[in-house]
Amino acid sequence: MMKKLHLIGLMCLLGLGFNELWGQTISITNWSTDPTKPRTICQCDTFDLPVNKTPGPGNHKEAIRYFLSGNFNPTTEFAFEFANPVNAFATADSLDILDISIRTAVGPPPTFASDTFSGPAEHYASVVIPCNAPLGPASLRISNSSGVKSDTIYFIVNRIPDPAVIKSVTNAVDNPYTPTVPDLGFCQGDTVVLEAEQQPGANYQWFRNGSAIAGETDTIHKAIIPGTYSLRIDLGACPRMSKDTILNVFPRATLGNLEFVPSPMAFQMDNPIIPNVSPDDSVMFCESVTATLNAPRTPPAGVTFEYQWITDTIDPNSGQPIYFPIDTVSAGKPRMDTSQSLTIDSSLISFVNGEARVYLTIYDGFCNDTSRTIFLFMDSIPATVVRNRTWDKGVLLPINVNSDICMKDDSLILSSSYTASNIKYQWQRSLNGSSWANLPSANNPTVNGTMRTLNVDTSYKPKPTPTITYYRLVTSTVTPFTNDVVCSFTSDSVRIRWLPDYRVEVAPGQPQVTFIAPDTVNFCETDSAIVRGPASPDPFVLPYKYGWLKDTVNALNQTVQIPTGPNDTLRNVTVRKSGKYYVTFDDGICIDTSRAVYVYVDTIPQTNLVSVPFAGIPPKVDPFDRCLYDSVQISVTDTVRPGWDYQWQRFVETVGWIDLVNDTNPAIVVDTSYTPLEDTTLYRVVINYTNRFG
Repeated sequence: MMKKLHLIGLMCLLGLGFNELWGQTISITNWSTDPTKPRTICQCDTFDLPVNKTPGPGNHKEAIRYFLSGNFNPTTEFAFEFANPVNAFATADSLDILDISIRTAVGPPPTFASDTFSGPAEHYASVVIPCNAPLGPASLRISNSSGVKSDTIYFIVNRIPDPAVIKSVTNAVDNPYTPTVPDLGFCQGDTVVLEAEQQPGANYQWFRNGSAIAGETDTIHKAIIPGTYSLRIDLGACPRMSKDTILNVFPRATLGNLEFVPSPMAFQMDNPIIPNVSPDDSVMFCESVTATLNAPRTPPAGVTFEYQWITDTIDPNSGQPIYFPIDTVSAGKPRMDTSQSLTIDSSLISFVNGEARVYLTIYDGFCNDTSRTIFLFMDSIPATVVRNRTWDKGVLLPINVNSDICMKDDSLILSSSYTASNIKYQWQRSLNGSSWANLPSANNPTVNGTMRTLNVDTSYKPKPTPTITYYRLVTSTVTPFTNDVVCSFTSDSVRIRWLPDYRVEVAPGQPQVTFIAPDTVNFCETDSAIVRGPASPDPFVLPYKYGWLKDTVNALNQTVQIPTGPNDTLRNVTVRKSGKYYVTFDDGICIDTSRAVYVYVDTIPQTNLVSVPFAGIPPKVDPFDRCLYDSVQISVTDTVRPGWDYQWQRFVETVGWIDLVNDTNPAIVVDTSYTPLEDTTLYRVVINYTNRFG
């Protein structure tokens, strides 16, 4: 450091030597020159320029500003004399000069009342007060080696304390999470104790982030929040600041959500019981799968994490949770689950009504941190049975669980046996039992009344109509809010047999049969008719089993139906007698009985021919052989009139039987007018009758 200051610059004065005094003055303008108004300074203080503050143990004061007038010899020296006691300049010390700044004034600078000089040069001097300066009043002036002295400025020197030191920091360690920052770390919720190195008679003030902490004036400060801490010590004046101590809370090892590993039938979601509090704080999965959680972060370099998965149960007496580690099985032996991942299934954790909670505790070597609660919701597979209610003549029958239903009415009701608040229903239909399609209106409450009920009516009847359609129900549990399918169950299919249109008919190609009406036939007793039941629409899947019945009257004079005979299980049956005939058919699902077929059988009008002898002519032995002498009368033995129609015929060898046009009475008289070409002639009578059907 410089103890003397040489004036830099040359001044050319004609007729004068360099050492000649010519109105030379030194004027200090920014410090008090009034001995009754001394300024307070401290040992080790620095009078410094604002732009050039030099680090040091003391405080920084404004640099000494002074003006020089006249022409000083370039080799002249300046000294800053510090006198203690006041004005004892004979024994004064010369202060160390750190810097001198010179600039040219643009106008007269402000001066104190005692100043009478204004000149062209303005100077700033940076000097240091000795750290061992005597305490009490002191004075300072600038002197020049040519004998010029400045005005005197006055001070009171105060003791500077020893360096402020935070001697210990308890409950905090070097922070491994911030290797490039010289900070200390502590655990969230912990208290860090900062302790000052004590000095007799000193005052203490703790600071955080550059601001004084109200009320913290003891040698110990307990910090609970992060920040930059420092300590100020003073002895009534002259404060000294300690170095900064940076405290940061260790980052939470479980900060953020536990990482959920997506998988089918397992979803991360918001808690449906207390929604929107912590989004994605819950996991819902199906009992048939597993759900996996991972720790939310991996440790940084130099840090090792230790994991412990925890669950809880509720104490039935206190209602408070009891926490305990989750045990898994490794190599056939139970162990606490301390891995970074947790795979959850129904055997690992005890679920109550499908709900459980898990937590993750991580120890990073410094702090134990426990995650927030993760709520687990395990859905059961919604196994369901399709129930049905059918109608019978307008009456809704009780609930049934038949898998085969005969659709005889216009509608039936299908419903699920499974009900819950988070259930999604989807009805499906198939025409062949293998290819299924969703019913688009199956989940429309305005169509079906409720989502779990399906009203099958004629609007569902396919066209062209298959004899069988299949229905089943896919029941799914879903997540709240997003309706993702968690568990799904497909019911057994229900076969619905649409009762086909059918009719019982008389087989065609029977000319002897007279059709009175579609369900009424008539034929002669010597004939028969084949009556045919409906053909099975599905002969390979659901073939018909037939049963033919006919009405009869029992001993109680009651009309009952009895089997028709040995072939009454065939599709076709041959009928020969009058009566009402029915057919029942059974395909394993539907059993139905046809309407009656009415059969009317007429008897043959039988009679005998006799020869009626004339008077005086004896009868012959053979009644069918007659000798024609003159005439002969042939007659039927039974005559029914009206109703029977008679037609006599004669046999002609070249033609056959021919009608005798005018012979339509019960008797015929054969005389010579019937003389044939042959010597023998055959006669017969054909009898018909008109029955009730005309």
